[in-house]
Amino acid sequence: MGRKVGFRNMWKALSSKNTCKTCALGMGGQVGGMRNEQNHWPEVCKKSIQAMAADMQGAIQPEFFKRFSIDQLRQFSPREMEHAGRITTPLLLAPGDTHYKPVNWDDAFGRIESKLKRADP
Repeated sequence: MGRKVGFRNMWKALSSKNTCKTCALGMGGQVGGMRNEQNHWPEVCKKSIQAMAADMQGAIQPEFFKRFSIDQLRQFSPREMEHAGRITTPLLLAPGDTHYKPVNWDDAFGRIESKLKRADP
């Protein structure tokens, strides 16, 4: 996955002021740059690098959801799903459907709003 992201992008992400995406321990705090809370350098974990690389990869293309049914997606390993890309658009699985269908944000929020309005407080 690191090859997909590129060294420069990964280095920029790792050297920013952030926390570990998997355990929430400091990885730079206010100092930034792979330093822990005691300012020791380098402090970075493999899981954090994997999480950052996953966040920086490209979007899953709409054709992916046309090609693979829910039953087929269930057969994917976690690694295969992660390497497919990021979900960047809302997905709809209507009753009886066999495939997820990408929908626009207005439609997705409209559906959520409609269900919330029908819910008992």
